[in-house]
Amino acid sequence: MAAPPVAALDEKIASASSLYHRVIFLVGAGSDARSSTLADLGGKHGWPVVNLGLAFSQQLLDVPRRHRAASAPQVLADLLGTVAGDAILLDHIEVLFTPELAQDPVRLLQSLSRNRPQVVSWPGARDGMTLLYGDPGHPEYYKQTIPDLVHVEMAGTAQPAKAQ
Repeated sequence: MAAPPVAALDEKIASASSLYHRVIFLVGAGSDARSSTLADLGGKHGWPVVNLGLAFSQQLLDVPRRHRAASAPQVLADLLGTVAGDAILLDHIEVLFTPELAQDPVRLLQSLSRNRPQVVSWPGARDGMTLLYGDPGHPEYYKQTIPDLVHVEMAGTAQPAKAQ
């Protein structure tokens, strides 16, 4: 029997200190279930859950549109630097896929995960060691194979992986 998601996340966070990139992806189920799991984990440890779509978008409003792609990594780093706790819990990360920002969401998150673990609610699907977001042909489509992928799979209504 699989461990409940919060217990599984606790185990992954504990072992993350030995990893170069300390990003743990919470995949599967629906957005509400992943959000609830992050809230439970945050409540257990006293860590806030960051609604990245809201917080990051608010910070980007102060950046001229033509500078957003170049500024996005620093804006995100500054935002995450204000978050208290031994781990960062990120929900609603869809803003990172915005074509205007021209970012690789996984690489961006990994670059900011050296000092403390990040638990990220992944809004797409997982196929083996590959993370997927969106449909092929869509401007926000994303497919990235991550050899050292650390994840917790939630049972439920996971998005099926698209045929490639």
